[in-house]
Formats: sequence, structure tokens, C-alpha cells
Amino acid sequence: MNRSDIERYQRESILRAGFDINRRGPGGTAQQIIRNSERRKAQAKQKEVAA
Repeated sequence: MNRSDIERYQRESILRAGFDINRRGPGGTAQQIIRNSERRKAQAKQKEVAA
């Protein structure tokens, strides 16, 4: 995976998470947004399995 692939993944992840790239709050890096989005998905999946 090269740098352009990583950057494309970050942009796509931000868009999937419903964030506007130009309107992120100060200090909100792409990596943080992706991590938070992935964490929320994992928590939702755990709740699904537990139910």
C-alpha cells in the first residue's frame, strides 16, 4: 500500500463517517476520525451479537 492509497482510504473513511473534510474541528485528524468510526462500528457489532 503506497501513500496515495493510504490518503484515498482516509478520505473515503471520512466521507463514510459523514464528516466534511473542510469542516473538521481543530485537532481532529483523519486518523482520529477513522479510529472513532471503526470503534463505533465494532461496538455496534458487539451489541448485535450479544442481543
